[in-house]
Amino acid sequence: MPAHAFDLSQKLAECETHFKAKRLTTGEGGTALACYEAVLKKYPTNSEAWRGLVEIEARYNYWINKALSRGQHKKAQRYQPGLRKVTAVKARFPALPSTKPEVFVQLGHSRGVTAVAFSPDGKLALSGSGDNTLKLWEVSSGREIRSLTGHSDDVTAVAFSPDGKLALSGSGDVFSKGELKLWQVSSGRLIRTFKGHSRGVTAVAFSPDGKLALSGSYNEVKRWDVSSGREIRTFKIDYEPVEAMAFSPDGKIALLGSEFNLTLWELSSGREILGQEEGTFSLVLAAAFSADGKLVLSSRGNKHSWVKMNRLNLWDVSSGREIRSLTGHSSSVLAVAFSPDGKLALSGSGDRTLKLWDVYFVTSSQVGARFVP
Repeated sequence: MPAHAFDLSQKLAECETHFKAKRLTTGEGGTALACYEAVLKKYPTNSEAWRGLVEIEARYNYWINKALSRGQHKKAQRYQPGLRKVTAVKARFPALPSTKPEVFVQLGHSRGVTAVAFSPDGKLALSGSGDNTLKLWEVSSGREIRSLTGHSDDVTAVAFSPDGKLALSGSGDVFSKGELKLWQVSSGRLIRTFKGHSRGVTAVAFSPDGKLALSGSYNEVKRWDVSSGREIRTFKIDYEPVEAMAFSPDGKIALLGSEFNLTLWELSSGREILGQEEGTFSLVLAAAFSADGKLVLSSRGNKHSWVKMNRLNLWDVSSGREIRSLTGHSSSVLAVAFSPDGKLALSGSGDRTLKLWDVYFVTSSQVGARFVP
């Protein structure tokens, strides 16, 4: 091979070396950003190079978010030049060619959509928002049926009961006590309020029989009796916050998503049985099981509107392999759900839109990340 020839595999290995050495956008002897840019100049659609840019961007997003959460605004500002460099490089190349199996886009909330759920029959969808409201939608037409009011803070989580007659919503943030509210779907009537979380509720889920519910918050998960509103048990966890939660269809496994982590837990033993490999340096904002328990849809991102990571990931549960990444939102994806038949998926974003996806279409190709035991 001539000395001037471009060896793609060698160049990508060089990029990875820079990345692992944390030479992201500055450093002697080259940087990961410059390396991936060189690859894209030669191969504009190379998926590994694009993934590398996303990883670098996500790491800066994480550092900025962490600094801001601790009130370290000057430290957050020091990371801004690096993030701007990544943004500039991405802007020099056309986006990866991709198909968008998007069925409809819906508007309606006055602030970002932070939670979505399908009714069991797939005919209705429920969305929660930073405008403190829930909205009930007709899926076939996208028509808004009614708006549910009663929360005094951002609605951060929603779920339908298995029979579709009830809906559970959670609200609050890191500075306020969290509440759950139980609603009658047919009338929009508030049935009861569940209290107990010292900070905001970040995720909710019904058990498959509808008798129990889980709610996630910061460093804890609570188990509730739905009929009485009684708190049964509190589980303390090592990471925060729990941004995503779901029961497997058989009720034996819980899916928890948080900072860095997307994990499966065996409820009978409380044992973690599968965890997603770390490396994207961004929050798992939402995750859901398909109706047959074979797929998981998750999103990573950042809740600051100016820091965006708007990708969804579809995973195979049995193997832990990622099936495909989905793009289309212009801001972080804050909520995801599958239709009862598993054929459609719904996503809600800080861009104030809902997107409906054809799952059969998006499972047609394979890409390389994975879960690890």
